[in-house]
Amino acid sequence: MIIAFLKRRWWLTSNRILPTLGFALLLPVVLHLFINFPMRKLELMQDPALNPEHWILPGLLCMIMIISLIPSLFRDLFDLRIHRNTLAPLSIAPLSNQRIIRGFLFTAMIESLVFALVGMLVLWLLMDSQLELIQYAIMIPYILLFAALIGNIIISFSLLTDRSSVFLFLVLTATVIIMFGSELFIDLSLFPRSIGTILRYFPTGQILHGLRQVIFSGEFNIVVTAVPLAITILLTFINGELLKRKMDQ
Repeated sequence: MIIAFLKRRWWLTSNRILPTLGFALLLPVVLHLFINFPMRKLELMQDPALNPEHWILPGLLCMIMIISLIPSLFRDLFDLRIHRNTLAPLSIAPLSNQRIIRGFLFTAMIESLVFALVGMLVLWLLMDSQLELIQYAIMIPYILLFAALIGNIIISFSLLTDRSSVFLFLVLTATVIIMFGSELFIDLSLFPRSIGTILRYFPTGQILHGLRQVIFSGEFNIVVTAVPLAITILLTFINGELLKRKMDQ
């Protein structure tokens, strides 16, 4: 089943391979110029001993994941659902709603991972100093977990609304909150204590916090990894039930 979803994704991508490749190369350059380049001159993290470029890098990669996930899942689970192009035939196939959700999510994650790996290479060329190879390797499972969580949130928005304006409003609002409330680019210690305490419980922020603990301090915190993973699994189940209700309507 997953192979079929991957083949479908490759067919869709191969029809627009040059624009996709150009976007994958341009996106990290734009983020570097407008986020990394100016922010590395500001004190946006608690530990001044860390290289600002290194500290912001995981946030840039997660931002690339978010941007690449949105159009993919919007097309598959909102646009095609509204126009009954793909989900209607799938609903009569011998596939459970959970498997359909996992199929769309997995293929979107693979596509976004390719974008992130291209971004990682481009940022490696643009950065003044580089991390060790093992640190780049450690980032991959964390950004995949981040993509799985964000992907489930986007899927939920896609299934909960039938209007594109509402969908875009929800996605843009969630993106802004995640950008500034999950330590993608700004350390939570810079927020007022009450707000920072609340934001530390965001599962997206816990993923970034756990990742930075591993690559910069060598400490693995199982709690900040297990909690987002459990929420991701729960959201996948909920989205399967939402899809079932939409297909029954």
